Amino acid sequence: MLLTSGAIAQITLYASDAPQVDDEFINANDTTNIDTVLPILTGTNMTWDFSWIRNDSQDTTNYVDPATTPNATTFPTATLAQPGQQGYTYFFSDQDHLEVIGGQMDTMAVLFEDPLTYFIFPLSYDSIFSDTGVMNITIAYDTTIDIGGQTVSIDSVRIRRTMILNDTVTGWGSVTTPVTTYDDVLQLKSNEVDVDSISIHTTGFISIWMPIQNMSTTINKWEWFTKYKKTALVSLEVSGDTLKKISYFLDPSANIETESIGNSSIIVFPNPATTQINFSSKTPVSYVEIFDMKGNLIQKVSIKNQSMSVENLPSGNYLIKSFDKNYKLAGINKLTILR
Repeated sequence: MLLTSGAIAQITLYASDAPQVDDEFINANDTTNIDTVLPILTGTNMTWDFSWIRNDSQDTTNYVDPATTPNATTFPTATLAQPGQQGYTYFFSDQDHLEVIGGQMDTMAVLFEDPLTYFIFPLSYDSIFSDTGVMNITIAYDTTIDIGGQTVSIDSVRIRRTMILNDTVTGWGSVTTPVTTYDDVLQLKSNEVDVDSISIHTTGFISIWMPIQNMSTTINKWEWFTKYKKTALVSLEVSGDTLKKISYFLDPSANIETESIGNSSIIVFPNPATTQINFSSKTPVSYVEIFDMKGNLIQKVSIKNQSMSVENLPSGNYLIKSFDKNYKLAGINKLTILR
């Protein structure tokens, strides 16, 4: 990595910079540079250059309203749910922190005994936080096993996972990805140790929980964040100095403008929309450009009576770039289409 110094400001992240319902993020994954040795440098007023990361594959992360998920009643305090390949992860967030409170895999829903805090707010340089989360899963499993030459009946298996997280904001500066350069970023170092304890429950003359295996997994991660983006700009998972996972955010707004979506002077409603949207602003909107979440231009539309049809847009998330009659950019808004 190339590191230099420059005029960069230190920032503070708040709860508004965390993911929200209907947010969707596309990340590019580099599978070419796995097992590359890369020392990670920390400090103030830094410049981190990750323009070398390759786009070998992509994945999408999105967040939904927990009330729309199959196991909503198991997680009544959840404010956010993240769909996965086999289920959902459930989160609770407020002005002070973001924590994972449980998850659903296939038909099994598990509420953590002790939630695991992922972020605290406000978050700034030298912020340090740690937390321990606990998850218990008990599964009915009627069988017999041989222990010391004796046949023992069991009726269930219990898996207890203890998750120990330690996070430190270790630097601030600017970061360059293959998409663009972001000023005012925070560098976060994360260490998570997951300890899995597996026990079996015996039946018959002696009924006890018997431990049979303990396993420990350590995950070390470095991530870079900035305001308004609500996701990591770059994420590195390492073992020592060796890269094991590499990804970066395919920021759609970087392909259209650098103005903050959150500061748009245009109000677009209803949002989510089904057939039509309306625009509210001090200066009438003359025309708009609509982009998909990869930053590709979908269409240009002239606006009359401050409304337009969206019946031709498939369900999904879009960015709308609005212009006034002088062809000056008036704002950028995220739009969700639901059918």
